[in-house]
Amino acid sequence: MLSVVFHSMRGGVETYTLQLVNALAPFARVAYAIDSETKEQFADSIDSSVTLLEYQRPRLREISGWREMRKLAHRIQQFAPDIFHLQGDGLWESFLLRNLSNTVSVVNTVHDPVKHIDQNAFVNNWSMKDAIGRSVGWVVHSPMLKKIFLEKNPVNEERVLVHPHGIYDYYLKYAAPSMEREKYILFFGALRFNKGPDLLLRAFSTIQDRIPDWRIIFAGRSPLEKKLYPFFLPNLRSAAKQKNINKLLSSYSQVGHRFEFRNRFISDSEAGSLFSKAGVVVLPYRHGSQSGVLALAAAFGCPVLATKVGNIPELLTDGKHALLVEPEDVTALAEALAAMLTNKEQREVLGKNLNRLAVNEWAWSKIAEKTMEFYNEILRK
Repeated sequence: MLSVVFHSMRGGVETYTLQLVNALAPFARVAYAIDSETKEQFADSIDSSVTLLEYQRPRLREISGWREMRKLAHRIQQFAPDIFHLQGDGLWESFLLRNLSNTVSVVNTVHDPVKHIDQNAFVNNWSMKDAIGRSVGWVVHSPMLKKIFLEKNPVNEERVLVHPHGIYDYYLKYAAPSMEREKYILFFGALRFNKGPDLLLRAFSTIQDRIPDWRIIFAGRSPLEKKLYPFFLPNLRSAAKQKNINKLLSSYSQVGHRFEFRNRFISDSEAGSLFSKAGVVVLPYRHGSQSGVLALAAAFGCPVLATKVGNIPELLTDGKHALLVEPEDVTALAEALAAMLTNKEQREVLGKNLNRLAVNEWAWSKIAEKTMEFYNEILRK
């Protein structure tokens, strides 16, 4: 039986890795190199047949971190996998690969072939290139992303697998008892410039008189970037220097009753509750490759309004699975949002169509089948 070890960095791909690990468990001998915090989060959700290789993930500037990665590499080698499947690329992943790539075939899921416009730091780009260069197989989430990946990386295109981002149905166990939709717009994830939370706020402000019963929930732990300060609080810039962002966001929520900021870690149960009841999920991104938030919204049948970035227009048909607008077009975003919020029937149809698409085309069983075929092909070559 084929043996595979999975490893994911923190920061959004842990749930993806969990669902892929569980989907492959019936067909392979699987181990999951998992940091202690992630293990605690997913303790009751990992298939019992999966071997857990637990480790303490070092902090970015922790000098002794290379020792932890070296110990983890040794434990992975003891498991004797045919494939080491990497999810994400960071500094510590590069250290880990330096101890593994000569002893095991590395497959790398490149979730974002192009780094976000606000992630151009040297270390981020170097670690991504390093991980790609030490791999013998690569996975991307659409034909368009494969094209971008190949333009930037001169690798054998036969060794690049394309499959969609799987549906995040893991969260359904946290669904609210009543999934009746409430009148709030959900922005889920980090308040980062590339994700466009300020664009949503500006769009909403132009139509708020037309939708008096609706509000916005911004949910996700993140320090606001300096580029976004002026859009949220006039005095947030000076407050940030005093490290009082959370306090000010909380007070802003109370004063501006149309906006609620949950600037904290969102637990799986809270995420399930939010998506169960969200009237609309908005992805007002300026830039991106793909969206895990879309996979989560699809699981709950949420109506979605998104910008045409990355593979989103490749996956979704405008007007059938979601409403799509051009990125950074605040007027178009506002009008599409107003149209959705004043048409309950349209929202219901969009949500059902998106869920049906995800259940049929983004199923983990299909992804597992493709992945197993890809592993065997890599090993044959």
